[in-house]
Amino acid sequence: MERTLTICFAQASDRPAKALNDPVRISDYPIPYAKRSLLEHAEAHLFLQLVEGWQFSIYLYTAHIVRGQAMQLQLGEGLVLFVYQLKGRINRLLHGGAPFRLEKGRYCGCYLPAGNYLFNLPPGQHETLLVAFPYGYLVWLTRQYNELHPLVNAWKTNADPPLCLREATLMQDEQRTLQRIRNCPKRGDELDGALKIYLARLLALYHERLQQQPAIHPIDTMLDGVQAHIEAHYAEKYSMRLKGISRQFGWSAPALRHAYAAKYGISVACAVRMQRIHAAKHLLLDTELSLTAIAERVGFMYAESLIRAFKRETGLTPTAFRQQH
Repeated sequence: MERTLTICFAQASDRPAKALNDPVRISDYPIPYAKRSLLEHAEAHLFLQLVEGWQFSIYLYTAHIVRGQAMQLQLGEGLVLFVYQLKGRINRLLHGGAPFRLEKGRYCGCYLPAGNYLFNLPPGQHETLLVAFPYGYLVWLTRQYNELHPLVNAWKTNADPPLCLREATLMQDEQRTLQRIRNCPKRGDELDGALKIYLARLLALYHERLQQQPAIHPIDTMLDGVQAHIEAHYAEKYSMRLKGISRQFGWSAPALRHAYAAKYGISVACAVRMQRIHAAKHLLLDTELSLTAIAERVGFMYAESLIRAFKRETGLTPTAFRQQH
C-alpha cells in the first residue's frame, strides 16, 4: 500500500532520515527483513523499521530520548492505525489538543483524519508498533469483528475528529504473535502471506479483548463531555478554570481533578493550555495578527502569558515559531 505516514521531530520536521544497513540494536524487536532508517535531533534518536507488503504496512519506531521531545505524526490521508506500545510510553495529542497516554504493554485501534498530530516523548527509551491496512482490505478483515466496525465506519465517512477505541493489554497471545512477526523465516511472496496471517491474528485478538471488557463506565462518558467542553470553550478566560468546569458538570473540583488526570495523564489546566496553544499555532501561521490579538482570541489574559506558555510547551517563542514556519 502507498505510504502516507511519517513521524518526525516537530522542531525539525524537514530533516531527512538516514538509511541504515545494520540492525537496530536498541530495539527489543529487531526485524531482519525490514528497511531501516534513523532520524537524529537534539540528543534524540528515532529509528524506524519499515515493512511494506501487499495490503499492509508495519512501522516499528524505536526512540532513545535524552531530553523530552515534541514529535509530529504526519498523515497524507485518513488512516486506521493499530498502535502497540512495546516499551516506554507516548503522550498523544490528537486534533484540537485532546490528550491521551498509551503506556507500555497497552494497545488500541484508532482512525485519524489526514493532518499533523503532535505527541510528546519523555526521556527514556520508547518502542511503538503501528500497523495499517488499506480501506478495502480492512473492511474484509473486520467483516465479522463488530467491535472494530466503528473504525471502518469512521474511515468510510471521513469522520472528524479522530476516533479511538478502548485500550487493551498485550497478553501472551499477542506477544507470541509479535515474536512470530519478528522471527518470520519466509521471504518474498511467502513472507507477505505469512505476515498477513499474523496481522489478521492480532486483529482477532483485539476484537476478543474488547468483547471481554465491561461496558463503558458513566464516569468515562462524563470525562468525554469535559474534554469536548474544553475543546469548544478553551478561549473563555474565566469559566475554563477547574472550579468553573467542575461546577458546570456537577462535580467537586478535587474529584474532577483526580478523575481527569487518571484518564488522560495530565491536569485540566494543562489540557486547556494545550488547546489554547494549538489554536495559537494556527493563528500564527494563517494570519498576521499580533501576539496581543492572538492571546485575546485563544484565552490568555496577556501576550506575555501566551509567550511563556508557548515556549514552555514547544521550546520556541510564538515569534520564532512563526518565522520558522
